[in-house]
Amino acid sequence: MSLNDVETQMHVFISALEELQETTWRQQKHLTEKITLSFDSLYETDDEKVRMQIIVNEIDATTRMLNQELLPNVVTTLEQRLKILRSYLYDE
Repeated sequence: MSLNDVETQMHVFISALEELQETTWRQQKHLTEKITLSFDSLYETDDEKVRMQIIVNEIDATTRMLNQELLPNVVTTLEQRLKILRSYLYDE
C-alpha cells in the first residue's frame, strides 16, 4: 500500500468515526427518551425505578464519554497524523 493509499484510507476511517459518533449520539438520545417515557408503566415499585434509573444513568454516562471524549480524541489524533502524512507527501 502506498502512502497515497494510506492517506485515502485515513480519510475514510475518520469519516466513519465521525459517522459512528453521530449515530451513537442519536441512539443515546432516542433510547434515553424511550426509557424515560416508559418508566411509570414498566416499573411498579420505586425500588425498581431507582435501580433502572441507575442503569440508564450508567449507559448514558458511558455513551456520553464515548461521544464527547474517546471518539473525538481518536479523530483528532488521526487528523494530526494525516496532516503529518500530507506534509510528507506534498512538501517533499
